[in-house]
This record gives sequence, C-alpha cells and structure tokens, in this order.
Amino acid sequence: MARKILPTSDGFARVLPVLVWLPRYDPGWLRADVIAGLTLWGILVPEAIAYAAMAGAPVQAGLYTLLGSLVVYAILGTTRQAVSAPTSGSSIMMAAVVAPFLVTNPGELAELLVLLVLIVGIIFLLCGLVRLGFVIAFISHSVMTGFVFGLAIYIAVCQAPKLFGLPRAHGETLYQLWHLIGQLGAANWVTLTIGAGALALLYIFEWRAPRAPAPLMIMAAGILAVSVLGLGDEHRVQVVGAMQSGLPTVSLPKANLDDMLDLLPGALAIALFILSEALGVGYSLSSKYGYDIDPNQEMIALGASNVAAACLGGLVSGCSVSSTAVNERAGARSQISSLAAATMVLITLVALMPLFHNLPQAVLGAIVIHAVARLMRFGELNRFIRFHPSQFGQALVALAWRDYPRDSAWAGSRGHALAASVHLGRQLPFSFPPWPSTGQGALL
Repeated sequence: MARKILPTSDGFARVLPVLVWLPRYDPGWLRADVIAGLTLWGILVPEAIAYAAMAGAPVQAGLYTLLGSLVVYAILGTTRQAVSAPTSGSSIMMAAVVAPFLVTNPGELAELLVLLVLIVGIIFLLCGLVRLGFVIAFISHSVMTGFVFGLAIYIAVCQAPKLFGLPRAHGETLYQLWHLIGQLGAANWVTLTIGAGALALLYIFEWRAPRAPAPLMIMAAGILAVSVLGLGDEHRVQVVGAMQSGLPTVSLPKANLDDMLDLLPGALAIALFILSEALGVGYSLSSKYGYDIDPNQEMIALGASNVAAACLGGLVSGCSVSSTAVNERAGARSQISSLAAATMVLITLVALMPLFHNLPQAVLGAIVIHAVARLMRFGELNRFIRFHPSQFGQALVALAWRDYPRDSAWAGSRGHALAASVHLGRQLPFSFPPWPSTGQGALL
C-alpha cells in the first residue's frame, strides 16, 4: 500500500489543513457531504451513548465527545473522510484503566475518566509536535488483539444482565457470569424479549442492510414500545431515565499528580491503540482517493480532539473505522460531512435529549454487546495459530491478563493489566505485521 505523506512546505497550512482543502472545496460535493453527515449522525448518536455506558461515564458524555472531536478533527486532520469519535475499543480500555482505582462515587469516576482523556490528548500533542509518527512500528499487534479480546469478553459479561433485567454483580468475569447464571430464574422476560430482539435485529441489519442506521432505528423502536405500551410501569422494564440536556460546561478536569501518574501507563497504551487505527485508516483512504496525509499532523489533530473532549467532559476519541466506513459509503468527499454531523449532535443536545428518557437499558446493552462482539477477533487468533504460534501465545497471555489481580501492590501503584500487556509486547520476541487491515476484522 502506498503511503503518501504531506510535503514539508507551507508550514502554516500544515498546522491548519482546513486552509488547504476548504478553498479548493467543490460546491458540487455539498449535497453528498450533507447526506453523509446526516447518515453519520444516525450511527454516531446511539453508539456514543452506548460507549459512554461502556466506559462507565454519564451517557451524555458520548455526545459531548462528538461535539468537540468532530469539529476539531475536521479543522486539523488530514484524512478527509475519517471520523473522530468514541470507539468501542478505546471505551473499554478506558474502563480497564480506571478499574484499579475502585471509585464508587459516579462524580469522582467521571472526573477520573475526563482526566484520562486529557492525558491521552496531551500525549498525542507532544508526540505530534516532536514528530514521533514512526512510533506506530513498535505496537505489538498480537498483544493488542488479545488484550482487547479479553476486554470485549469482560464488557459483554457486564452488559448481559441488562438483557435479562437483572442486577449486575461486581467482581471478575467468571464470578459475574456465574452470578448471572444463578439469577436467571428471576429474569424479567419482557426485558429479555426486548433485549434479545434488539440484538437479533442488529445482526439482521448488519447482514441485510449494512448502510442503515440500525442502532438509531432500534433505539427509536425501543423508546416507542416503552412509551406506548407502558412497559416501564407495568412490566418493570428498566429505562435510561433523565439525561442532561443542553450544552456542556467548558472546563479542565481536576488534576491530581498522583492520579495522573497512575493513569499515565494506561493513557499511553490507549494512545498507541488509537494511533494504530487512525494511521491505518488514513493510509488506506489517502491511497484510494489520491491525497496526502501527515502522520505527525494526525497526532496533533487527535491530541487537540481529545483535549477538546476533555474540556467538554467527554470520552477518548479516535478515528473510528466503522463510522469512517459508513461516512465513505454514504458518499462523503470532505470533512464537511463531519461538520454536518456535529451540527446534528448540537441539535440533539439542545432539543432532543428528553426523547431518550424511555430508552430501555436492554436495548443499550444489546448495542454494546453487538459492538464489542466485533472485537472478539477469532479469525485473527486462528491466523496466529496457523502462521505465528508465538504471537498466539502472546495474545492468550494478554487476554488472560485482563483479570490480573487489581488489589496487588504493583497493579494499584503503577499500572494494571493494560500497561502489563503493552510491556509484554515489548519484551517478548515477535514479528510486526503490516498495518492493520479492515480485511482482518478491523476494530471499531
């Protein structure tokens, strides 16, 4: 695959790529870009809400992320069709990073998550400014594959009780699964019908109508069913409830030096994970459409997007492979599609948030499970077994290390399973594959 790099001239335009593409914008592209933006909005809103729940943040945090990341990346990014948004991979990694802190207060947890987003953004900005785009070559594909697989299993088990209308247990994956099995007799069968139906429809839409905004359509159906049939009152179907409306407050998170040092290893691993996705998407699209990208400017764009998201109380954002694919298939020609989607997110926050009050928790859980299931890359593990047994071993160790004891001195003071897995990838012998390709089951 040819990798096109932006020339070194025109330094000011390099810092603000919008000055390059906007004056050359073809008005004939506007209709396609607006349609792509509307399509993108239908995908991003339900996914952002679900990924916020996945990370343990307030559900509106996902929309706050979009408000900042879509606009900032459109101005600073060099990949025209790329979409900067929360992803399932980065969201479950956020949950893993903050897990050792054992915070029970939702407000404190939200502050910790926002601080993590800020640290990730600063890492990207610093790396972009000192031109460390080559660092992608040092990411262990097998270790990341195994670790994210383990996280996907953990999140799916955590979300499964929502499908049955049961309370979630706390503890490691096997304990939570055993607790769920023991409580199945008390399941709410109306909730299960809604959750299982939503999950089945997600797969049907993915198979038969991949371009349709399936999560938004299924969310709307769930809200309508609860509202019209009174399922919340008569059948005790749990709903999301009131969500904060209006625009977010712009502020920096409270920075505690000890917390920052504890979050740093995990933030670095998240940044490497996001970078591998972003540059893989960038090189693929730039080769297909014949324009140039700059890896260092991409890091600056991702850094600024995450700093903006942190100031708005959002999540970690990266170049979402699935959303970018939707954007491209919908006909997007430039970053105008992201700006159109951001405008619709703004309208959603200001005027449409009350509509989500009766959203069933089972539907939200089904969307999360459907998303993380795509991170369980069985085909990739099979490829490791056949061609790279040593990498398969690394992937299994990283997968199992997801449940490394959180109360140990090492995990509590300096890191957690995530940092350990990245360290393992540096220490064990392995060969780096080429850039991750969507044909191998690209991450979201």
